[in-house]
Amino acid sequence: MKALCQTRFYGIMVRQERFSKTFLVLTVKANGEIAVFAIFAGLVGTTANLLKERIFMAKDIIHNAVKNALVKDCWTITHEQYTIFYEGERVYSDLAAERMLVAEKGIEKIIVEVKSFIGLSIIQDFKIAIGQYTMYYDILDESSSEYQLYIAISDIAYKNIMNRKIAQLVLRRHHIPFIIVDIEKEMIIQWIK
Repeated sequence: MKALCQTRFYGIMVRQERFSKTFLVLTVKANGEIAVFAIFAGLVGTTANLLKERIFMAKDIIHNAVKNALVKDCWTITHEQYTIFYEGERVYSDLAAERMLVAEKGIEKIIVEVKSFIGLSIIQDFKIAIGQYTMYYDILDESSSEYQLYIAISDIAYKNIMNRKIAQLVLRRHHIPFIIVDIEKEMIIQWIK
């Protein structure tokens, strides 16, 4: 009871897609220690566990434009925040989509990692995107997935990246597939495979 008396509780209600109500509770102990908990649908967890479950993951600022461009290009979005599993671990990609292949009488499936490249350093953003792509690619390859992985970026970001010698070197050696999108028109300009 003594510990409870030394703690102040502050609650904030947040709406989420998957849950009707989520409460974040910030506790400040007498010694100044801060802990954040979330309570939703009768479950309680720390923010570290909830972040692990991808509840609070933000979408990239060009996410909706890329999604709309894929839909205009006859893709069906099957997942937002697609989960990729490997050996008890999970990582999350932004989109999964599929479309019918008429000539081959099959279904083409893709996973798309959306990147805006608007950070302080385009090379830092590029490094992070390539690392993320490599991890996802290796997991999908190891598990014999039927999905093809792409990085979706704006046409402006792609031009800025391609003006950098270091990016040219990496892309020449690793053949990373891109979906280049005109963000204003929400239209795919080019598929680079």
